[in-house]
Amino acid sequence: MSAPAAFHLLGPLPTGTTLLEASAGTGKTYTIAALATRYIAQGTATIDQMLMITFGRSATRELRERVREALTNARDALRDNAGVNDPVIAMLAALPPDEKASAAERLARAVADFDAGTIATTHQFCSHALSGLGIRADVDPGEVFVENISDLVDQVVDDFYVRKYGTGTVTGAPISYQDAGDLARQAVRDPQAALDAGPVEPDSIHATRLAFAQAVRAEVLRRRRRDRLVTFDDLIIRLRDTLADPATGEQACRRLRESYRLVLVDEFQDTDPAQWSILKTAFHGHRTLILIGDPKQAIYAFRGADVFSYLDAADHADHRATLLTNWRSDHAVVSGIEAVVGGMQLGDPRITVHPVAAAHEKSRLHGVGGQARVRLRTVPTTDDKPPPVNDLRVVVAGDVAADIVALLSGPGRLLGADGCLRPVAPGDIAVLVGKHSQAALVRDALAAAQVPAVVTTSTSVFATDAARQWADLLAAMQRPRATMLRAAALTDFIGYTPEDLALRGDHIDDDVALRLRTWAQTLEQDSVAEMVARIEQETALSSRVLSQPHGERQLTDLRHVAGALHAQQRLTKVGLVGLSDWLSSQIRRTTQSDREPTSELTRRLESDADAVQVLTVHVSKGLEFPVVYVPFGWDRFPAKPEGPLLCHDASGRRVLDVRGVGAPGREDLLAARDTEEAGESLRLLYVALTRASSSVVMHWAASAKNTGCSPLHRLLSAREAGSTDPKHAYNVDQPPVIASPWVAVESVTGARPAQWQPAPVPLLPLDVAPYTRQVDTAWRRTSYSGLTASLHDVERGPGGFREDEPDEIAEEISVPLDGRALASPFADLPAGAAFGTLVHGVLETVDTDADDLTEEVATRCRERLVAFPVAGVNTDALAEALMPALNTPLGPLAGELSLAEFRTGDRLAELDFELPMGTVATARLADLADLLQQYLRADDPLHDYPERLRIPALRDSTLVGYLSGSIDAVLRVPGPRFLVVDYKTNLLRDPARPGVEALVEGYQPPALARAMMDAHYPLQALLYSAAVHRFLRWRLPGYDPDIHLGGVLYLFVRGMAGPASGGSGVFSWQPPAALIVELSDLLDGRQR
Repeated sequence: MSAPAAFHLLGPLPTGTTLLEASAGTGKTYTIAALATRYIAQGTATIDQMLMITFGRSATRELRERVREALTNARDALRDNAGVNDPVIAMLAALPPDEKASAAERLARAVADFDAGTIATTHQFCSHALSGLGIRADVDPGEVFVENISDLVDQVVDDFYVRKYGTGTVTGAPISYQDAGDLARQAVRDPQAALDAGPVEPDSIHATRLAFAQAVRAEVLRRRRRDRLVTFDDLIIRLRDTLADPATGEQACRRLRESYRLVLVDEFQDTDPAQWSILKTAFHGHRTLILIGDPKQAIYAFRGADVFSYLDAADHADHRATLLTNWRSDHAVVSGIEAVVGGMQLGDPRITVHPVAAAHEKSRLHGVGGQARVRLRTVPTTDDKPPPVNDLRVVVAGDVAADIVALLSGPGRLLGADGCLRPVAPGDIAVLVGKHSQAALVRDALAAAQVPAVVTTSTSVFATDAARQWADLLAAMQRPRATMLRAAALTDFIGYTPEDLALRGDHIDDDVALRLRTWAQTLEQDSVAEMVARIEQETALSSRVLSQPHGERQLTDLRHVAGALHAQQRLTKVGLVGLSDWLSSQIRRTTQSDREPTSELTRRLESDADAVQVLTVHVSKGLEFPVVYVPFGWDRFPAKPEGPLLCHDASGRRVLDVRGVGAPGREDLLAARDTEEAGESLRLLYVALTRASSSVVMHWAASAKNTGCSPLHRLLSAREAGSTDPKHAYNVDQPPVIASPWVAVESVTGARPAQWQPAPVPLLPLDVAPYTRQVDTAWRRTSYSGLTASLHDVERGPGGFREDEPDEIAEEISVPLDGRALASPFADLPAGAAFGTLVHGVLETVDTDADDLTEEVATRCRERLVAFPVAGVNTDALAEALMPALNTPLGPLAGELSLAEFRTGDRLAELDFELPMGTVATARLADLADLLQQYLRADDPLHDYPERLRIPALRDSTLVGYLSGSIDAVLRVPGPRFLVVDYKTNLLRDPARPGVEALVEGYQPPALARAMMDAHYPLQALLYSAAVHRFLRWRLPGYDPDIHLGGVLYLFVRGMAGPASGGSGVFSWQPPAALIVELSDLLDGRQR
């Protein structure tokens, strides 16, 4: 196929629909930014009339930065008449003075209004467009966006399979549970692929498989609509359908066209039919539409990308052009790659490798000899049967390591951006592979040669050995049987060896069981993070793991899984059993799916040190490296004929054939699938080769089954045969021949690589730096508890309060049930910190909107008692005690409403805060006492509290650093006004009246005021009120402290016995709003 015309960036600006082919390294992103600059400077469009779309969040961030930078540079150059090397800016600077001034003004306006422009991912654009179309797109404002619906799909698969076939162990089930799950997951994952790939015979296995996939796809969609869940695919399909709707589509298209005069789409080769349909329907033939991509780099079919959509766009485009200069690679590399892939068709006659020129005429890799910078290293063949492919892989990986050691140890030098030569470093080198197993081979070979390397893949952390070790540990904590204990003993957390178990098995079992018991208690009572800290302290986990081969990688994965577990625990409040089940399901799902994980679950880089990068070709897309190794271009095994087939049928439809082997027309679809995958394998090799700027090293080996259909062998064999259309497979007889001076063919010797000895770093004499600064010992991160930690034993009021301490009622109290002589609903329940935590947990999670509040409270009590059991407490007793508390009126500050009468939307539970205080230790608690003295009236129930803040243990405490805390609840009452609420389970004793703590009478306002001051709760209330003040100041439009600060409610639940208790247990206090504002300023370091 003939090459498109050359695109000239300084020529006439494109109009209509233009398809711009940008081969690897030809400056695609620069071109987009330059075009945007020209369109704006020349008055064709303003920044808010431009839509720029790309694929992926990181690519969007980069494009946004590059466009902003281009606009800013052009603005500055025109404004300052500065000379620049950029050809676009130079062209604008050469405009007549009046046109130049207008261009500068337009660019300045674009920079100022830059955020008005739309630079977004495809999904972000679709979401934004649907929101803008509103009712025309049938948008439901209550929908919830979800990035991953794997849990829902698994649930539907389980429901359908068990309903139809039982547990899967029933003999005679036509499809296995695993096969059913695989085909169903693929059907849901690719909703644009038609499932009716061909006919089926009624009651056949093919009909059964098809029906199962269709049923799961339909049911997942139904449940998502029921639960109002929206995915990425939904956004695209919904916008496509909206624009194509006969009734409202034209109006919706008109709305989009009014918003955007110019549309630029980056990475267009990664589009799909629905995305192209959106662009074609909305903009093609109506607005300037520039589609920029490279079909030679279309490698994401497994994500749903469809290169045939690109080719369809090429047929519809008004203009086609191509970028002809490679700005990445040296001339020698460009020429060598041309010798391998030049003129070749990469899966379709319309996807042909056309020549490009190199901007870097001279090689930037010096001192390696010869002009060739593309090398092909071949493993010698023998007349005997080819060796096993795994043996060849090991040989090739070892040769890669040996060659890298030779390069690092040799005289080779790279020309840096500063124009200076420097030695080649490990960080200059990338090894690109096709599979994670190949990456592991290369990593091991480099490790044996003492070359630092890191593996960068898109593997989920749940697919690692670290995740399995975590699963073993949690399972043994749950079920400490001998087999479980020994599996846990072998994990890195404990570190025993099989030899240890053989010699001291029973003793080790006891040791491990004891450790696991204490760790499990820490996990349940504190958190996963606390448990990990304890393991580290007890077993020196980090140092042990780091001493192992690939220890840095393993420790990174262990910590990553720990972080995921901790996040899950905080999100769902589950305990050991829930975490173990969740982790097991994540591991199972990862092994069953080939879909890339979310960014949070992708394995993290274990080190940012100077190291060889080992990564898959898919991950390398968009990156560049000075030196690139492509060791496994000879190693490809075609996909098996079983399982679902994703391809295009004879009519061009994208289909997913789930019917299975032997279905009518299956052979034709299998051939189509093989052709498409063979084409994509050629494009993968093209992407790999074009990552290099200064050197490429390929390997070739002769495997009986894998080499003949591999992309490298097919390209070289086709070149040798004079063809530009590589067949699916070629015979493997002799190493291929490349007749080009730009490619050096070398033989692999198989010698064991030497170990790399990096040049010693010169040691400079060290001097002790003089320390001239003063350590700020006052700065701290503290809380109410931290401020008062030393106080609870200093002064006690006559009542001697006990805050949630363990206590038992000594005797049963018999009193008449008249008003304040009511018995506390909690009289028969224990006291203590654990009980207080239990009550807080229930009140935090109870849903007051529930139809049956009694049952709701019982459910929450039951859940909390399962997770955190407390001796002497059962569900019925706790629920029976809490119901009166929930129904007790909260007094005038709350409009006499009870907790049960506050809707969930008017209650913000567990408001965590982290407040910055002053940076210099100027404010002290004594200053807070002065504030209180100024504002509290004589009749205030806490009028005497300021003097308690002036005791020696408190008054000099500094307020500098950060103040953290968690407010039990913030209630919104009509007005609106906002109340700070704190729950207390304290027993309030009075030595003069034994047993009064078991009566409601013991929790009347005077007793509550004493308890508040004895425990320094007023300080807590003031700090929490300051936190709410700052929160509302940031979040509430028109915020006025005098109007919106509603006061404080401290709810001593033991005294709250329902409406008949007359307000017992409820301490109400409304500190003046001005006091709270001044306190906030005081905490912020501002002096009065």
